[in-house]
Amino acid sequence: DFGDINNDGFEDFITLDMLPEDNYRQKEFYWPNRYDVYWGMVNNGLHHQLMRNMLQLNNGDGTFTEIGQMAGVSNTDWSWAPLIADFDNDGWQDIFITNGFKRNFTSNDFLRYKADLALKAREGKTTRSMQEILKDIPSNPAHNYFFKNNGDLTFTNISSDAGFPTVTLTNGAAWADLDSDGDLDLVLNNIDHPVSIYRNNSTGHQYLKVTLKGSGRNTFGFGARVTAYIQGKPVTRTMSPTRGFQSSVEPALFFGLGDRQSVDSLRVQWPSGLTWQDVNVMAGQTITLRESDATQAHARGSRKLQRTWIAPAAQGLPYNHTENVFNDFNEQNLLYRMYSREGPALAVADVNGDGKTDLFIGGAKGQAGIILVQAVASFRSRVQQAFDIDAPSEDVDALFFDMDGDGDQDLYVASGGSEFQPDDAALQDRLYRNNGSGAFTKVDLPEMRTSTGCVSAADWDNDGDIDLFVGGRIVPGEYPRAPRSYLLQNNGLGEFTIVTAEICPQLVQPGMVTDAGWTDLNADGLSDLVVVGEWMPIKVFINANGKLQDRTSTYVPFPSEGWWNSLHVVDLNNDGRPDLVVGNEGHNSQIKATEQQPVILYVDDFDNNGSIDPLLEYYIEGKPYPAATRDELTERLPSMKKKFPDYKSYAHATMDDVLTPAQQRSATKLRAVTLATLCLINEGNSFRAVTLPLEAQASPVYAIASSDINNDGNIDLVMGGNRMSTAPRFTNGRGNFGTVLTGDGSGILNGCPQLLQDLKCRAICAG
Repeated sequence: DFGDINNDGFEDFITLDMLPEDNYRQKEFYWPNRYDVYWGMVNNGLHHQLMRNMLQLNNGDGTFTEIGQMAGVSNTDWSWAPLIADFDNDGWQDIFITNGFKRNFTSNDFLRYKADLALKAREGKTTRSMQEILKDIPSNPAHNYFFKNNGDLTFTNISSDAGFPTVTLTNGAAWADLDSDGDLDLVLNNIDHPVSIYRNNSTGHQYLKVTLKGSGRNTFGFGARVTAYIQGKPVTRTMSPTRGFQSSVEPALFFGLGDRQSVDSLRVQWPSGLTWQDVNVMAGQTITLRESDATQAHARGSRKLQRTWIAPAAQGLPYNHTENVFNDFNEQNLLYRMYSREGPALAVADVNGDGKTDLFIGGAKGQAGIILVQAVASFRSRVQQAFDIDAPSEDVDALFFDMDGDGDQDLYVASGGSEFQPDDAALQDRLYRNNGSGAFTKVDLPEMRTSTGCVSAADWDNDGDIDLFVGGRIVPGEYPRAPRSYLLQNNGLGEFTIVTAEICPQLVQPGMVTDAGWTDLNADGLSDLVVVGEWMPIKVFINANGKLQDRTSTYVPFPSEGWWNSLHVVDLNNDGRPDLVVGNEGHNSQIKATEQQPVILYVDDFDNNGSIDPLLEYYIEGKPYPAATRDELTERLPSMKKKFPDYKSYAHATMDDVLTPAQQRSATKLRAVTLATLCLINEGNSFRAVTLPLEAQASPVYAIASSDINNDGNIDLVMGGNRMSTAPRFTNGRGNFGTVLTGDGSGILNGCPQLLQDLKCRAICAG
């Protein structure tokens, strides 16, 4: 169904599938969905096949962002008819969904163990008839769903309170104002049962009902678009009665007005191109609009949001990132996501001293990084032989800095990824010296064969040269084992020494680091370090005369373990103190995390075969369950086939059933208590966490930049992200086309309409 769920004048839409709410039915019905098979089908022209409802938010520019999991409407079991309508007339369109399945033929137990009987029946090799076998398939009645629109891109499931507590087998559904009281009643078609009629008993809100009288044969005005302007905001409805599943609703348009007594103006655009408009239309009435009254011709065409703040200044960079082929799930099938696609790296600086900002873009394994020198309204590539030699490495981060004090910008490139052996030479980070005109030659670094996550620079020993922190990301093939991280001290000549153990032993293996930033948190003139990572708290290390001391508990006095991807340091509230913006997984996921209901990762070699087995656990309907399906678990731990001989036995299983008490005690346990992207406001001696608006929570955030985008004197944020390397059934990261949050100068950030054109990115640099 189509409908404007956020009252921005653009119609959104929902599609339905069959993902249940409860763990039992999820585990009973999840079938093997291997990453290579999934993407093989997509790359051969099939659309993405994902077993959940999709709520597509219209960005107003021809693109849509899928937010079903964040909105809370993704899991409604085997569903049929979606209806988007304002059922309580509060001004926000709600969602009703019919549910129930006569025969559960997709049950994995039936498919695996009884499908062969059906084959034998067809071949006459069994005395049981096909009809008898089919009757063994269980029926799946389920309650219908009613979701109330909260007005903030989320919905609340109030099915029982709304009058739908009982299980049914409902397919078709239609709404109509059957009793002419201004609200929408429901008519439902039930399999093997009579039709159900639900009277809408909501009261206290005003409405406006619009019927259309078209010219010629289009008497109902099908395809006409009516927009009501309510307190200056457009609310749009389209005359399209065929909705849901094989159903047609009343041919009228309903506008819930809440407590408002009138509509500022009402405008209709007919399919013929004619338009009509009236002002100050009173509530509580039915108004008929006739195409014969329309006098103004209007050119038809798709409406698009007009961007006024951000537009591309240059296009057609002579570079195309080419990702190498590697499937992490073949090495560790229980991973939530892959780690071989952490790039590309991006860094900006004036490399040739001409006063213009140039670019470095890193390559994947097998692709050399590239320097793009800025010319007149364009960029041109400059051959760098040193980069070509290092093409076997995967460039995951990059940093321009003056390593030797000669006034030009040298380049550090971090090598990462998971498609290597843990001690592969291709994991060695690289340092390139600039000759002053933009030609780079490789110089030595200490041996650090670590899959790196980030590099960050500051003069942390206060001796006048630039030193480095290098964060280790993963140990390839041994997730989630923490790798080495490094503090590199510069002798002033661009020669570096590893001093981690002497300066801060806690940074030798702080975790799976994804990003870090240096800033002076306590205004003592020394550079302090903030480190974030996967399954890590936001860590703060205060500089005490060249030694770094862990002061996380002081500066971050709240649980902060998350799946952090990115960190940006900026003063959001103009108080002179550095604040933090930290990119996380976001809310658009099956997996949610709170302090009371954390995500847990149990880590050990549970079958004593020499390899690490990471078992993920998260809450479903208030109770923790293993994330792995039976197929995934038994592939990794074959002994589990005896413990769980069929899908039904595993569908009940908690981690207490999977692991013995002794195994749980010996396992390393990692946890995450938030997956929200946050800003941390610096209050002097500690940070206060603020969850960013939902516009920033629709996908993982990997890229953050700050600037005064709208020229109001306050800092705004630009954020990018997305991820296509998650396990298929958890895929959630394709809908970020570039997010802009505008600041008001006090630290408050607000979401705003789509202002960036198709900015699907993993790195942003301002320059």
